[in-house]
Amino acid sequence: MPGNEISMPCTSTTQMVKEKWAADIEDGTYSIGIDCAPKEMTVVTCRDGEVVEQPVTIYSRKVPMNEIRQRLLKNQEKYMRLQTDEQVDALSKDEAIKFLKQNQEHQFADMEITELRAKVKALQRNRHLVMWHDHGTILGQGYIFITVKVIYDTSVFFRKDEYSLNSTLNLQGTIEKPEVHVIGIASSSHEDQAALIPERVSCLRTLNSPIMTTAGIPINDTVRFFAGDGPARNFERG
Repeated sequence: MPGNEISMPCTSTTQMVKEKWAADIEDGTYSIGIDCAPKEMTVVTCRDGEVVEQPVTIYSRKVPMNEIRQRLLKNQEKYMRLQTDEQVDALSKDEAIKFLKQNQEHQFADMEITELRAKVKALQRNRHLVMWHDHGTILGQGYIFITVKVIYDTSVFFRKDEYSLNSTLNLQGTIEKPEVHVIGIASSSHEDQAALIPERVSCLRTLNSPIMTTAGIPINDTVRFFAGDGPARNFERG
């Protein structure tokens, strides 16, 4: 304020907020995804006392699954075991069996050491993803919201007692923080949900290809769980 040394907070203007969001989207801080599932709607306005109906095409927004997988890996890599091929191949039979037992794997009685090492490698390099969706209403308009998160699995990630850089860290909560996958205008009807099927199937097909860590270790992702409303939750892949 003029005449004194007291600084007062100033509310950001709408233009300032828009510019900040645009800058964050541009530098990759936030991702708004890509257009998908076009839908025809009619916008009704009043001009000079006349009711005007104008057809418009609106789109849902989808963040591609591969983009989500890469971002999750970048954020979670420091919490993952990520043993190289050489490190896994150096495991003794007792060490491999100990790891398997710690992670509730018990079907290895007749396995050779090479099979045990292969099983350890497969467990450490496979994350399980959860798909979640729900519907909501904003100002009388229905929306669908789909998220993706990684299940905290101690065969992939360190246990809390193993990760000592920050003893107060909620490791499971950090790992299972969800990412937005799809958001769009849609009701809970079968027709509106079905409109997103091609987009979601195309993303699920990309799971066939592993993604690489900074050290070149391949990581596979498997969708095995689904949570949400309606009939979609009855299907393994949503």
